[in-house]
Amino acid sequence: RISSHCGFQRIGAAFRGGLGPLMVYVFWRLAFEPGVTGIALVMLFSLVLAFFRVQDNHELDKKIATLCNEVAEGRLEGRMLQIPDHLFSTATAHAINKMLDQFEVFLREGQTLIAYSQHNRFYRPPLTGGLHGQFSTSILNISESLKGIESNYWRGSVEKMQAELADMKTSR
Repeated sequence: RISSHCGFQRIGAAFRGGLGPLMVYVFWRLAFEPGVTGIALVMLFSLVLAFFRVQDNHELDKKIATLCNEVAEGRLEGRMLQIPDHLFSTATAHAINKMLDQFEVFLREGQTLIAYSQHNRFYRPPLTGGLHGQFSTSILNISESLKGIESNYWRGSVEKMQAELADMKTSR
């Protein structure tokens, strides 16, 4: 019959019989060799650095998710600040900030143009500085639509004044 402890007993006996001190000596010699020690320290430092980078990146990923949820709820003012340059998600965080800048400027400029036209103030041209691509094109399209509203406003104002003048002439 073979005992399950048989292998462990042989290893233990070999360790006590001289193999153990030899292993300790070999480990001791390798551990304090300048090249091996340097490599081991570099590997240990790299592992510690990688661990903290992953932790920092995880924190940045949480900030990105929080900001995206705020935007989904209609709050466009938030931005990620003090973004570390050495993380995996750094480029993503900066890209999200730039995208939010474009959305916010576009929405605010569109709201301003419409608000002015609702109060019959048509003198303000659209401000497209800083807007890129479709954002700039869309603001210019909104401005063109508002020019049509302005034209109708002035035409209606002229017709109203002409009608009032005609009433004044006939009432004399």
